[in-house]
Amino acid sequence: MMNPSIHTKRCLPLLISGYLIAFVLTAHAQQAVKSDTYQLAENIRYRPDTVQDTYSKERCVLDVYYPENGNDFPTVVWFHGGGITGGEKFIPNELKEKGLAVVAVNYRLSPKVKAPTYIDDAAAAIAWVFKHIEEYGGNRGKIFISGHSAGGYLVAMVGLDKSWLQKYGEDADKLAGIIDFSGHAITHMTIRAERGIKDTQPIVDEYAPLYHVRRDAPPFVLVSGDREQEMLGRYEETAYFYRMMKVVGHPQVYLYELDGFDHGAMASPGFHILLHHVNELTKVAPEVADAQEIATSFNNPLDVAFGDPYVIYDDAIGRYFMYGTGGGAKNGFSVYSSADLANWKNEGQVYHASNKNGWSDSTAAWGGAYWAPEVYAHKGKFYLFYSAQWKDNPGKELENFRIGVAVADKPTGPFIDLQSRPVFDPGYPIIDANVYFAEDGRVYLYYSRCCYKHAVKSEVADWAKQKGWFDEIEESWVYGVELKPDFSGIIGEPVLLLRPPEKMDDAQAEWESRSVTSREVNRRWTEGSFTFKHGDTYYMMYSANHFAGENYAVGYATAKSPLGPFTKAANNPVLEKNTAKGGEVTGTGHNSVVFLPDGRMLCVYHGRTKKTGDERVVFIDEMGINEHGVLTVLGPTTAR
Repeated sequence: MMNPSIHTKRCLPLLISGYLIAFVLTAHAQQAVKSDTYQLAENIRYRPDTVQDTYSKERCVLDVYYPENGNDFPTVVWFHGGGITGGEKFIPNELKEKGLAVVAVNYRLSPKVKAPTYIDDAAAAIAWVFKHIEEYGGNRGKIFISGHSAGGYLVAMVGLDKSWLQKYGEDADKLAGIIDFSGHAITHMTIRAERGIKDTQPIVDEYAPLYHVRRDAPPFVLVSGDREQEMLGRYEETAYFYRMMKVVGHPQVYLYELDGFDHGAMASPGFHILLHHVNELTKVAPEVADAQEIATSFNNPLDVAFGDPYVIYDDAIGRYFMYGTGGGAKNGFSVYSSADLANWKNEGQVYHASNKNGWSDSTAAWGGAYWAPEVYAHKGKFYLFYSAQWKDNPGKELENFRIGVAVADKPTGPFIDLQSRPVFDPGYPIIDANVYFAEDGRVYLYYSRCCYKHAVKSEVADWAKQKGWFDEIEESWVYGVELKPDFSGIIGEPVLLLRPPEKMDDAQAEWESRSVTSREVNRRWTEGSFTFKHGDTYYMMYSANHFAGENYAVGYATAKSPLGPFTKAANNPVLEKNTAKGGEVTGTGHNSVVFLPDGRMLCVYHGRTKKTGDERVVFIDEMGINEHGVLTVLGPTTAR
């Protein structure tokens, strides 16, 4: 189906097992926990004072990071990695100020000690948390154990083999969950090394988590890096671990593969998964924040038949409003509203092309092509940017799209075109308007030049022609330009920002060329852009491939200026079909982003399922950006 010389990538999550991933709600900080400050108690000994040897005193200590005035909060007991031969306890930045306690544990290391000493240390530390966390305000019924690499191995051993905690009078089944970041499922390589066995020789014995798989274990979350970048077959090891837990009948085991992340780097995006499961498994309902009620589940796909969805929040009304292509609108656009992002009400059509300043041609192809509406609150008004067929078409072009802007006093309209013409005419068809309001007061318009009559030379085009598939490949490109303050036109000339790769060996070529390599159509798209600023970096999310096909997918690029230059991300695509991994979602793309008051982000996009067929429907999934600036989307997810 694809050119075998182009590498196929995978995205997260690998397998969800019918489980709906909502967005990560750190609702603990909003409800049970009322503290805005956190305390850190350091170097607490978790073994009794009767233990006198110097090395035990040095290593058998832990730190407790907790909400100062909180109560009933969950706790994550975190074990560092380092191959059981190195490493130091630390509080992960991604878990700070999230309304929970974090207990960071040190344990004794090989070669100063041998197995099973470090497993016993892990058990002793977890038992200490059971016995003491209530002194800090935590709930002993909400204790999660987690760790990366060697730490993941330790929590898997202690959580599955009940004998370790029984020694200290505690029951492993009382754990709220086990979250294993890329830990060994077989006997750990350091234990094998202690026996003179090389790290490429796997064994499974009583020191292998695989040996202890059981159906009645606590909820179990397995997170792996990219299978092509993990160490020593760790992904495949983890996948087999997952499968055996399923085989024995465990009802709550989850497996994630984080594409583009190696063994070390996978921990950072993994914390988003950890926080999600902590929230879900402790079932804390969110408190209303700034009048915005936030649902814990979106029940994807939503019962909203939009393409190109775009969501805003209106403070005055206290509701979210979603605009999109289709949704029952005729020659215009409809809107849905919601208080919680999960339950949506159809508010009817809010823009009609026949308004007094209408400039489009509703009789043209695709019913006038009223596509991709986006609405922005600005200076007390609401402005709707959209694309449509322009009635000024002396050349009788099939695709004569331009971008217009209409205004209303409220998000439910009615929207009236600002002027009886498009915003500007670049001399070629354009769609997918996106607007960015910069901190310095400038306003920027981003749009996609259509593929129509825009054949471009590239190695991919040459390859497709050599195959006898297509004589030429047309492309769409994303441009940016400054808007006049009153939106009546543009300032300066448009700047080319994104285009499909020219070279076959470009890291983006495989996923951005799937419409061609699958022989779907002779076009490569770069469209549906959404631009925002995070820290000092500008992010542009965009969609590639045929909007009506299964390969539609989302990537992103970054820049230090609103008009670039933009550099595409190494972990693209961040959102794509999941059918190869047991899912049923295809055609994921043209997203927007909802920014919640507490800094969290939600990715709103359209896709298709077997049930919806060719009809596009809306999905909402969590997304995040880690401390290294890497953007990830936890989707696509489905619940029905």
